[in-house]
Amino acid sequence: LVGPACVVDLSDSSEFEEIDAEKLSSRIECKSIERLIIRFDWDLKLDSEDYYFNHPFFSESACEWMVKNGCKVLALDTPQPDNPKNGKGAEKDAPNHKILLSEGVALVEYLINIRSIKSKEVNLVVAPLKIKEGDGSPVRCFAIEDWLI
Repeated sequence: LVGPACVVDLSDSSEFEEIDAEKLSSRIECKSIERLIIRFDWDLKLDSEDYYFNHPFFSESACEWMVKNGCKVLALDTPQPDNPKNGKGAEKDAPNHKILLSEGVALVEYLINIRSIKSKEVNLVVAPLKIKEGDGSPVRCFAIEDWLI
């Protein structure tokens, strides 16, 4: 959860846009995708229904591409990497979560102010609380721009 990360700008994505592997890979300007920080600027909609129900999301093939290419941490400023229509009780219940989590990819959701990061590559620090028998945690998450490990 700590180390070099690639910042990917997808802030030009529209509401409810599905991001496929081709669009994602074309925006990556780093050698490694072990840790990805995805910027949608979606935190600007935090106080609205759009934040939860109309956010951009990844296609299942984009998530499979991330796994295949070595992603271990996916940090983003949306509530989830899944299509918002694929929630609990839907025909397809969070398939991207299943693809990513089953391969050990840590998801860091609900980030804010990714747009303040100016570098394409930073050191990412994700410090979760240790919660006994938990499957998630609040985290302290920050990027260090001037020093790479």
